[in-house]
Amino acid sequence: LQSRFAIPLGILVLSALAIPLSQLSPRDGLYANILTAFLIDFSYTNLQLFSQGLLIKGSIPAWFSGSVVYLLMLLILIILLVRFYGRDWVEMRLKRVMN
Repeated sequence: LQSRFAIPLGILVLSALAIPLSQLSPRDGLYANILTAFLIDFSYTNLQLFSQGLLIKGSIPAWFSGSVVYLLMLLILIILLVRFYGRDWVEMRLKRVMN
């Protein structure tokens, strides 16, 4: 079940991460965020395969295996948004979503 949900959730998570990575500041080069995007994608793929392997072995429960990777990617998304837009903007958006 996890491998069936991994592809659609991965598309949503990685496309959401692409938004802050596509923004360039005037002092950055054209390829400033490509290394960051590559490392995020590489880490996501490895974590997903690692958690699936642990789930198959029975080392971790299914709910933990399916959620820990996406919670980590959500944390990375929030960090990238705070880095680019600032803390006040992110807090305002989160309050709007929660209400």
